[in-house]
Amino acid sequence: MKKVEDISPTGVSKDYIKAFGPLNFYLRSIYEKHTTQKIKVFSRKNLLNFRFRKYEEWFDPEEYEDIITDKNEETIKRINEIVDELNSLVKRGDIVLKSENQEDYRALGLFNEAIMIILGKQSFNFKEICEKGNVIKFFLNV
Repeated sequence: MKKVEDISPTGVSKDYIKAFGPLNFYLRSIYEKHTTQKIKVFSRKNLLNFRFRKYEEWFDPEEYEDIITDKNEETIKRINEIVDELNSLVKRGDIVLKSENQEDYRALGLFNEAIMIILGKQSFNFKEICEKGNVIKFFLNV
């Protein structure tokens, strides 16, 4: 059995960020300055057909050991709640913006919270990172 690696201070593997890849891609297509319409359409369609996986689904218990521990149990519970809410947004079609000017964008807030939890950060604003063009730099430093 494999050990879950690259554990953050919250007891969660940083590798789990990849589980939010399609949402990351979609948000980048919306908020980065140099995005084509084709990329926006592709990322939107991809996200509308996506199913987010819970932490213990991402790290298969038959392949990994000690996925959920005393240290990360509460953290994973919250992450799984976020995943449930994101999947609910997908099911309703509300995972994507109805317009680019939409103020209350629930998926972005959930993504920010998930990344804060995974990395053990006090704050995280993906929209701001995208608008500044720092996405690649951010993920290289994770």
